[in-house]
Amino acid sequence: MNPNSEDLIEVIDVSEGENDINPDHNDQNDRTDPGLTTTDSLVYDRQIRLWGIQAQKKIMSSKVLFLGKNGIQEECMKNLLLSGMNVTLINEHLVSEQDVKFSFFLRPEDVGKQHSVTLCKRMSSLTLNEKRISGLNSKFLVDDNGYKFVDTELLKSFNVICVSTNDYPLHKLPKFPRRCDPVITSFFSLIMLLKTKDLSDFKDEDLESVSEKYNGRKETLKLVKSPY
Repeated sequence: MNPNSEDLIEVIDVSEGENDINPDHNDQNDRTDPGLTTTDSLVYDRQIRLWGIQAQKKIMSSKVLFLGKNGIQEECMKNLLLSGMNVTLINEHLVSEQDVKFSFFLRPEDVGKQHSVTLCKRMSSLTLNEKRISGLNSKFLVDDNGYKFVDTELLKSFNVICVSTNDYPLHKLPKFPRRCDPVITSFFSLIMLLKTKDLSDFKDEDLESVSEKYNGRKETLKLVKSPY
């Protein structure tokens, strides 16, 4: 990278052979591992320097499932993919003009296409391994006195599940984590609290008091609209 350049992007040559990590580096053994390719070691070099090779390997073996659609979800997917995680998005939405307007990845020609498949295909440009991200146009949850999984076998392949409350109302989610355990390690609900003149992902049905029961405790969460 040219130190005199104003470009903030550092280009890393990850071609094989002459660009292998320099064996003269004193910390060579700390940043290489038989489980990582030379390319991976180069791409994630700064992360490996920060938290070590074993932590990076755990990150790269983690699989995160996103259900539904909202803006926070797309941002989370991007950041996790850049860190090396495996990301899957499942929903039944079609790309809308509004989606294109508020997305860094979707394009006007994507309108009407399957949202999950199209978004993941666009995002695959962020990683050298396109298998790290996949989109499925499918129904993964059904409402039967609380949400139930359509495919429990597929669920077992994920470590974390993130659900958009735009698609799955918050007041129906309390029973959901219990259905995950012990299959899923972690559960998150993603609430889109963004409201502008053109966009309001936070729906009226979410603006109510709901009871959430976790670990035997009953807590009430009251959601109110922002005056801004």
